[in-house]
Parts: sequence; structure tokens; C-alpha cells
Amino acid sequence: MGLNLTLLLYTSTVVTGITTLIYFLFIRKSATASNINVTLNHNKITKKADNHWLVKNSLLLFPVLTAILLFRTFYLQPFIIPSESMLPTLEKGDIIVVKKHQYSLRTPISRHSILDLTKPKRGEIIVFQHPVKNHINYIKRVVGLPGDLIQYKNKTLYINHQAIQKIPIRNYHGLSQFQSNLGDISYHYLLNDSVHIDDTEGEWTIPENSYFALGDNRDNSQDSRLFGPIHENLILGRADTIIVQWPSIFSLPNIERSGIQTHELSSLP
Repeated sequence: MGLNLTLLLYTSTVVTGITTLIYFLFIRKSATASNINVTLNHNKITKKADNHWLVKNSLLLFPVLTAILLFRTFYLQPFIIPSESMLPTLEKGDIIVVKKHQYSLRTPISRHSILDLTKPKRGEIIVFQHPVKNHINYIKRVVGLPGDLIQYKNKTLYINHQAIQKIPIRNYHGLSQFQSNLGDISYHYLLNDSVHIDDTEGEWTIPENSYFALGDNRDNSQDSRLFGPIHENLILGRADTIIVQWPSIFSLPNIERSGIQTHELSSLP
């Protein structure tokens, strides 16, 4: 998405914070020092602030924006599935919860690590910034860990020269569907038998602190096969729970899968 909501939220918080700071340090302090009657002075200041929309709204919005920024940066963040690249696990229009604190605590914008907690596991679904277009967030499944040799050929995934077993199951809207296991995570993915894209095949050695991620809709996904491994600094968090599916504002929200965690979806009928 072209609009970076984190940057917008961060900028708004800084602007309202500076305005609030100026009000308390200079305007209110100056007026209080020059008036004997503090009560009358406070009323005068409050009335003056009320007459200036920037000061008035900053005093109201700064604590709210700060709370939202802290919550969104360090704890949970909603994410809308923008495409069909994660079918059949996640559908376009699904609104999910991303656990920002799953792997580490990082500063907004710069993404510097404050506290490292855990590392992404093979099979987990992560949300991350595109390695080149940082203003775009992607969601994919981790298949390769640091030090792994990843190969993708003839629509088969190999990890350290071992082919990942794929068990055919029922078709999904005309696409071949398979079940695989990565670590202790079982999941489903799709292949389009009529499509063969040569530039998705290759071999990659995963650098330190980086991960290789694929979309579950293998033949309809822009992922690490195209832009390479993902550095951990770009990882925003782990996809956790579906809130609701809402494909467009012109349709009714679907709550059929609300509350289901992403790792449970492969076990659904």
C-alpha cells in the first residue's frame, strides 16, 4: 500500500507532542509567571488554547496517539490480506492480528532492535516490509532459516537437499492442493498445473539473520523466489488470528472464521 500508516501515525504523534510541549513549557508557564491570580490565569490560558485549533486538538490527541503508537509498535497490529497469494490459508480481505512482540521489540520507522525475544520458526506466517519497497508490507510463510540451502525446482521445495513431502488432497477451485509439514506446523498450499514460471526456480543460501518465505499460492505469489531472503530487521511480526473477512466496503463482513489462529487453518474441513 502506498500510504505508510506507521509513518503517518508517528508524524502525527510527534507534531501533537511538540505542540503540547510548547504549550506547557512556554505559553502556560509564561502566562502563569506573569499573573498573580493563578486561577484566573489558568482559565485565560485554557480559553486561549480552546480558540486555537492546533493547540486544542494536540492537547486532546497526543495521549491518544501515543497510546495507539505504543500498542501498534510493540504489541498488536491489524493487517488486511491484500491479495490471493496466501490461499488457501488466508483469503483476500481477511483482517488479521499481527503479533508485533513475537520476535522482538523494535523502534518505529527505523526498526532498530530494543529487545530480541524469539526467532521465526519454519512454517510460521510472517508480515514483513518488502526488501526494496519498504513502504509495502507482505505476508508469507517462512520455509528457510539462516544457514539453510533452499532449492525450488519442478514446483518442489528442497531444504538442505531434502525434498519436502507433499501429499495431494482435494482440489481448491480448480487448483491442485497439497499438504506439507514444516517443523511442527502442517499447512496446505496450491499449485496451478497450467502455469510454469522459470524465474521462480533457483537455489539460495540463506545469510545470517535472514529468512526465506513463500506464498501458499505458489504459482501466484511474489516472494523470496523473486526478491531473495528477508532480513530480520524487516520482519514486523507473526500472523496470529483472523478477526474478520471483509473483501470490500460494499460487502458484508464474514465472521465465519473469526477468532481462528492461522496455525489452525490447515485442520479445518
